[in-house]
Amino acid sequence: MENLIVFGAGGHAKSVLEVLFESGQPFEISGILDPEYKEIGELFGIPLLGDFGLAQELYKKGIYNAFIANGSNTARKKLAESLLDFKFPSLISRHAKVGNTVSLGEGSIVMPGACLRVGVSVGRHCIINTNACVDHESIIGDYVHVAPGCAVSGKAYLGDGVFLGTGVSVIDRVRVGEWSTVGAGSTVVKDLPSYVIAVGSPVKINSTI
Repeated sequence: MENLIVFGAGGHAKSVLEVLFESGQPFEISGILDPEYKEIGELFGIPLLGDFGLAQELYKKGIYNAFIANGSNTARKKLAESLLDFKFPSLISRHAKVGNTVSLGEGSIVMPGACLRVGVSVGRHCIINTNACVDHESIIGDYVHVAPGCAVSGKAYLGDGVFLGTGVSVIDRVRVGEWSTVGAGSTVVKDLPSYVIAVGSPVKINSTI
Protein backbone atom coordinates (compact mmCIF):
# COMPACT_ATOMS: atom_id res chain seq x y z
CA MET A 1 0.00 0.00 0.00
CA GLU A 2 1.12 3.54 -0.71
CA ASN A 3 1.40 6.13 2.05
CA LEU A 4 -0.81 9.22 2.06
CA ILE A 5 -1.08 12.43 4.10
CA VAL A 6 -4.45 14.01 4.83
CA PHE A 7 -4.62 17.81 4.93
CA GLY A 8 -7.33 19.01 7.31
CA ALA A 9 -8.93 17.74 10.50
CA GLY A 10 -12.46 19.18 10.44
CA GLY A 11 -15.82 17.59 9.79
CA HIS A 12 -15.17 16.90 6.11
CA ALA A 13 -11.84 15.28 7.01
CA LYS A 14 -13.70 12.80 9.21
CA SER A 15 -15.86 11.85 6.24
CA VAL A 16 -12.77 11.46 4.04
CA LEU A 17 -11.11 9.23 6.62
CA GLU A 18 -14.20 7.05 6.74
CA VAL A 19 -13.84 6.45 2.98
CA LEU A 20 -10.10 5.75 3.35
CA PHE A 21 -10.87 3.18 6.05
CA GLU A 22 -13.13 1.19 3.71
CA SER A 23 -11.82 -2.18 2.65
CA GLY A 24 -10.02 -2.19 -0.67
CA GLN A 25 -8.72 1.38 -0.53
CA PRO A 26 -5.03 1.29 -1.64
CA PHE A 27 -3.59 3.82 0.83
CA GLU A 28 -2.14 3.74 4.29
CA ILE A 29 -2.64 7.02 6.16
CA SER A 30 0.73 8.26 7.44
CA GLY A 31 -0.75 11.18 9.37
CA ILE A 32 -2.84 14.32 9.27
CA LEU A 33 -1.74 17.95 8.98
CA ASP A 34 -3.82 20.82 10.36
CA PRO A 35 -3.06 24.24 11.91
CA GLU A 36 -4.78 23.11 15.13
CA TYR A 37 -2.79 19.88 15.41
CA LYS A 38 -1.80 20.50 19.03
CA GLU A 39 -5.38 20.95 20.20
CA ILE A 40 -6.84 18.04 18.21
CA GLY A 41 -4.08 15.48 18.73
CA GLU A 42 -5.56 12.66 16.65
CA LEU A 43 -8.58 11.65 14.57
CA PHE A 44 -9.84 8.07 14.69
CA GLY A 45 -6.44 6.98 15.97
CA ILE A 46 -4.50 8.76 13.20
CA PRO A 47 -1.98 11.24 14.67
CA LEU A 48 -1.87 14.91 13.74
CA LEU A 49 1.78 15.43 12.92
CA GLY A 50 1.91 19.21 12.57
CA ASP A 51 0.61 22.12 10.53
CA PHE A 52 0.70 22.45 6.74
CA GLY A 53 4.29 23.69 6.87
CA LEU A 54 5.43 20.13 7.55
CA ALA A 55 4.34 18.97 4.10
CA GLN A 56 7.67 19.33 2.30
CA GLU A 57 9.56 17.54 5.07
CA LEU A 58 7.21 14.58 4.78
CA TYR A 59 7.56 14.61 1.00
CA LYS A 60 11.34 14.41 1.35
CA LYS A 61 10.80 11.36 3.59
CA GLY A 62 9.03 9.58 0.73
CA ILE A 63 5.36 10.36 1.31
CA TYR A 64 4.25 11.49 -2.15
CA ASN A 65 0.45 11.14 -1.95
CA ALA A 66 -1.80 13.75 -0.36
CA PHE A 67 -5.51 14.36 -0.02
CA ILE A 68 -6.95 17.80 0.79
CA ALA A 69 -9.85 17.16 3.15
CA ASN A 70 -11.28 20.64 3.51
CA GLY A 71 -14.91 21.41 2.72
CA SER A 72 -14.16 24.96 1.56
CA ASN A 73 -13.70 25.24 -2.20
CA THR A 74 -11.36 28.24 -1.89
CA ALA A 75 -9.28 26.52 0.81
CA ARG A 76 -8.83 23.40 -1.34
CA LYS A 77 -7.73 25.52 -4.29
CA LYS A 78 -5.22 27.49 -2.20
CA LEU A 79 -3.70 24.34 -0.72
CA ALA A 80 -3.57 22.48 -4.04
CA GLU A 81 -1.70 25.37 -5.64
CA SER A 82 0.85 25.34 -2.82
CA LEU A 83 1.51 21.58 -2.95
CA LEU A 84 2.60 21.11 -6.54
CA ASP A 85 5.04 18.27 -5.81
CA PHE A 86 2.44 15.89 -4.41
CA LYS A 87 0.24 13.40 -6.21
CA PHE A 88 -3.46 13.76 -5.43
CA PRO A 89 -5.32 10.48 -5.92
CA SER A 90 -9.06 10.54 -6.38
CA LEU A 91 -11.16 8.57 -3.88
CA ILE A 92 -14.39 6.69 -4.54
CA SER A 93 -16.38 5.13 -1.73
CA ARG A 94 -17.15 1.49 -2.29
CA HIS A 95 -20.75 2.46 -1.49
CA ALA A 96 -20.95 4.92 -4.41
CA LYS A 97 -22.06 4.14 -7.96
CA VAL A 98 -19.69 5.46 -10.60
CA GLY A 99 -20.12 4.54 -14.26
CA ASN A 100 -17.28 3.11 -16.33
CA THR A 101 -17.25 6.16 -18.60
CA VAL A 102 -17.01 8.72 -15.77
CA SER A 103 -13.90 10.92 -15.67
CA LEU A 104 -12.77 11.91 -12.15
CA GLY A 105 -10.02 14.49 -11.67
CA GLU A 106 -7.15 14.30 -9.19
CA GLY A 107 -7.94 14.95 -5.55
CA SER A 108 -11.69 14.53 -5.96
CA ILE A 109 -13.88 12.34 -3.76
CA VAL A 110 -17.17 10.54 -4.32
CA MET A 111 -18.93 9.88 -1.02
CA PRO A 112 -21.15 6.95 0.02
CA GLY A 113 -24.48 6.77 -1.80
CA ALA A 114 -23.41 9.21 -4.50
CA CYS A 115 -24.12 8.37 -8.12
CA LEU A 116 -22.25 9.49 -11.26
CA ARG A 117 -23.79 8.32 -14.49
CA VAL A 118 -22.57 7.74 -18.05
CA GLY A 119 -20.19 10.29 -19.52
CA VAL A 120 -19.99 12.56 -16.48
CA SER A 121 -16.78 14.58 -16.18
CA VAL A 122 -15.64 15.77 -12.74
CA GLY A 123 -12.68 18.13 -12.35
CA ARG A 124 -9.91 18.34 -9.78
CA HIS A 125 -10.39 18.53 -6.00
CA CYS A 126 -14.17 18.22 -6.12
CA ILE A 127 -16.55 16.82 -3.53
CA ILE A 128 -19.51 14.76 -4.70
CA ASN A 129 -21.09 14.34 -1.31
CA THR A 130 -23.36 11.75 0.31
CA ASN A 131 -26.33 10.63 -1.83
CA ALA A 132 -25.72 13.30 -4.47
CA CYS A 133 -26.52 12.31 -8.06
CA VAL A 134 -24.96 13.71 -11.24
CA ASP A 135 -26.62 12.43 -14.38
CA HIS A 136 -25.41 11.67 -17.88
CA GLU A 137 -22.83 13.83 -19.65
CA SER A 138 -22.81 16.62 -17.09
CA ILE A 139 -19.57 18.55 -16.67
CA ILE A 140 -18.29 19.53 -13.23
CA GLY A 141 -15.39 21.99 -13.06
CA ASP A 142 -12.52 22.10 -10.57
CA TYR A 143 -12.98 22.75 -6.83
CA VAL A 144 -16.74 22.15 -6.94
CA HIS A 145 -18.75 20.90 -3.95
CA VAL A 146 -22.02 19.12 -4.69
CA ALA A 147 -23.51 18.80 -1.19
CA PRO A 148 -25.51 15.86 0.20
CA GLY A 149 -28.72 14.98 -1.57
CA CYS A 150 -28.23 17.17 -4.64
CA ALA A 151 -29.64 16.11 -8.01
CA VAL A 152 -27.87 17.36 -11.14
CA SER A 153 -29.67 16.38 -14.33
CA GLY A 154 -28.12 15.41 -17.64
CA LYS A 155 -25.80 17.67 -19.66
CA ALA A 156 -25.67 20.31 -16.93
CA TYR A 157 -22.53 22.38 -16.40
CA LEU A 158 -21.07 23.57 -13.09
CA GLY A 159 -18.13 25.97 -13.42
CA ASP A 160 -15.02 25.98 -11.25
CA GLY A 161 -15.63 26.59 -7.56
CA VAL A 162 -19.41 26.18 -7.64
CA PHE A 163 -21.09 25.22 -4.37
CA LEU A 164 -24.49 23.53 -4.44
CA GLY A 165 -26.05 23.48 -0.98
CA THR A 166 -27.80 20.45 0.48
CA GLY A 167 -30.68 19.17 -1.63
CA VAL A 168 -30.24 21.50 -4.61
CA SER A 169 -31.80 20.37 -7.90
CA VAL A 170 -30.34 21.42 -11.25
CA ILE A 171 -32.41 20.67 -14.34
CA ASP A 172 -30.90 19.35 -17.55
CA ARG A 173 -28.62 21.51 -19.73
CA VAL A 174 -28.46 24.36 -17.19
CA ARG A 175 -25.15 26.15 -16.64
CA VAL A 176 -23.98 27.54 -13.29
CA GLY A 177 -21.11 30.01 -13.63
CA GLU A 178 -17.82 29.69 -11.76
CA TRP A 179 -17.60 30.35 -8.01
CA SER A 180 -21.34 30.79 -7.65
CA THR A 181 -23.25 29.46 -4.63
CA VAL A 182 -26.73 27.96 -4.74
CA GLY A 183 -28.55 27.82 -1.40
CA ALA A 184 -29.87 24.61 0.13
CA GLY A 185 -33.11 23.27 -1.29
CA SER A 186 -33.07 25.53 -4.33
CA THR A 187 -34.12 24.51 -7.84
CA VAL A 188 -31.98 25.79 -10.69
CA VAL A 189 -34.17 26.04 -13.79
CA LYS A 190 -32.15 28.61 -15.76
CA ASP A 191 -28.51 29.51 -16.32
CA LEU A 192 -26.74 31.39 -13.53
CA PRO A 193 -23.79 33.75 -14.07
CA SER A 194 -20.48 33.53 -12.25
CA TYR A 195 -19.87 34.92 -8.74
CA VAL A 196 -23.46 35.10 -7.53
CA ILE A 197 -25.41 33.73 -4.58
CA ALA A 198 -28.78 32.34 -5.66
CA VAL A 199 -31.61 30.86 -3.62
CA GLY A 200 -35.19 29.72 -4.00
CA SER A 201 -37.36 27.40 -6.03
CA PRO A 202 -37.19 28.47 -8.78
CA VAL A 203 -33.82 30.02 -8.03
CA LYS A 204 -33.31 33.79 -7.98
CA ILE A 205 -30.06 35.73 -7.67
CA ASN A 206 -29.78 37.14 -4.17
CA SER A 207 -26.40 38.90 -4.32
CA THR A 208 -23.00 38.95 -6.00
CA ILE A 209 -19.72 37.70 -4.57
